[in-house]
Parts: sequence; C-alpha cells; structure tokens
Amino acid sequence: MTRWFHRMFLFFSVVLAIWAIGLFRFIGEIPGRPQTNPAQTDAVVVLTGGDQRLQRGLELLNQGIAKKLLISGVGKGTTLEKLLAQYPGADLGNVAEPTNVIILDEVANTTFTNAVETRRWMEREGFKSMRVVTGNYHLPRSLLIFVHYMPDYLIIPEPVFPKDFQRKKWWSASNSLRLVLVEYNKFLITWLRLKTGAV
Repeated sequence: MTRWFHRMFLFFSVVLAIWAIGLFRFIGEIPGRPQTNPAQTDAVVVLTGGDQRLQRGLELLNQGIAKKLLISGVGKGTTLEKLLAQYPGADLGNVAEPTNVIILDEVANTTFTNAVETRRWMEREGFKSMRVVTGNYHLPRSLLIFVHYMPDYLIIPEPVFPKDFQRKKWWSASNSLRLVLVEYNKFLITWLRLKTGAV
C-alpha cells in the first residue's frame, strides 16, 4: 500500500509539474500589446463573445485592410442594423455598401464551429488570407483550431484587450485568474482532441 501510494504521489506530482510548466508557456502566448502587421488580407473574421471585438473588426474594415468582414457566432435573428446600433460611433465612412461586405454567421456557436464555418465561407469567396479578431486570452486556442482547419491559409492574429482581464497580474485578480485557468484547460482539451482526431 505504501509503495502504491508513493507511486501515485510521484505520478500526480509529475503531471502537476508538467501542467504548471504548460500554464506559464500558455500565458507567454497571450499577447500583451496590439500586434503590428500591416499586411493586407482578404477578410477580417470577428469571433463574437467579448468586448471590443466587433468594434475592432469594423475599424479594420473601414481602414481598407480587407475586402470583407465575417462576424462569426451572432445569435439567430440578428441583423446588421442591430449590431451596428450597438456602436453608434463606429466609422464606416470608407465602406461604400456595408451590407455587401459585412457577413453574419448565425451557425457557429463554439470556437470549433467558428473555424468550420469560416473555412466554408472563405472557400465560397475564394479567399486565402484573414485576420482573426478575438480577446487576447482566447487567441492561443482560437489559432490552434483555425490553423488546424485551415493550414494552407494565411491567418494573422488581431487581439483585443478586455478591460477586465489583466495579463501582467493575472494571478492577483480573481476574474483574470479564472479566465487564464479556464482557457488553459480548454486549450489542453482542444490540443488533445485535435491530436487524437476526436473532433
């Protein structure tokens, strides 16, 4: 019994150490400041579900950095007018016909389906490059999934920085700590699913 206990203790200690090392590597992958890549892309893809994402996507489209904007994961029955009404100060003065270049995806409801529906849309449009807009803490898992489903596409990360997430002092704020731990464990599960083909 004692030998079995020692073996189990050693096993779980090793697992915990590997988990902890991975956690700090994961945190290192979370962007701490805006990315600076001026490259033109075919599309901007916004993953809904957090502050600033849609606003950033609209800004990029207005800057002319992409041909079209896909907003992935909007609720059923959502219209472009309703979305734009949430951002009355959004500048789309350089976009001649927003309804023709801003596309709403009502099908996706997870990051996996975000990637699947984005790939289908990109294939229909004949596009090969995109910027993915999402929260910085969500970006590592999003890129893992998007690269898996679209390995031959150019994918440029475009993180936004939610006010309630403190990357530098993630351990000292309860909400930031929770987000990091939840996202890291989701990242690990996602990695295992992709490696084992369980998707």
